[in-house]
Amino acid sequence: MNTKKLHLVRTLAFTALIAGTLVSCAPSVKIDIANDNSAKMEFSTSLSKSIEGSIRSLMGLQNDEPLYKEAPVRASLIATGLDVESINFPSMTGIEIKAGIKNINTSLTYAKDAVRVVSKGSGKEATIQFSPQIITEALNFMPEETRTYADLLMAPVFTGEKMTADEYLFLLSMVYGETLANELAKSSFFVELSAPSDIKQASLSDTSLGTVSISGKKAIFTISLYKLLSTSGKTEYLVSW
Repeated sequence: MNTKKLHLVRTLAFTALIAGTLVSCAPSVKIDIANDNSAKMEFSTSLSKSIEGSIRSLMGLQNDEPLYKEAPVRASLIATGLDVESINFPSMTGIEIKAGIKNINTSLTYAKDAVRVVSKGSGKEATIQFSPQIITEALNFMPEETRTYADLLMAPVFTGEKMTADEYLFLLSMVYGETLANELAKSSFFVELSAPSDIKQASLSDTSLGTVSISGKKAIFTISLYKLLSTSGKTEYLVSW
């Protein structure tokens, strides 16, 4: 694989870890937080068949070439400060990642405000934050080709540009076709946060993006993927226990 293509594959894995892939089959992130602020993390995603060809064309990949390569994916994860436990590829376009982090508040090497845990009364509160500033900080750590690929997504969550969710979908349909835009419109991004004890409260700063449910020690956020990508402001997921 040439250097440019290597960076593109590495970029896709990194971008997916932060905000989900552009269009995929129910991308999900699970974060299990321990009492000492360490955490176990899982990420999984897979492209739907209907838009696989569009993504392959965008990335310059052949039909028999896997979308991800383990070495660059592992390197990107380690660069963020994660301890990689396993990387599996259930399909040509799918990936499943398990990783750990020694301390959520201190172990990330960049975008350090993306995940925080603080004391709150007799318990704790965890916050996951997305914003153009945080994502740009992370992308600036990567090579120029990485930033170029993020530009191809044209997502306000990367650029900070003011745009409605419907305007973003229309833009994607004009540039990449209606099939990809329609698939994105139906996609959800799942964020599951687990705490050491029963969760007392969970909230999403922008309720128009999706919903949140609580079950014992778990809080599950179900987010509209295209609405998340079209958000140019700060979005926070909060859980307290």
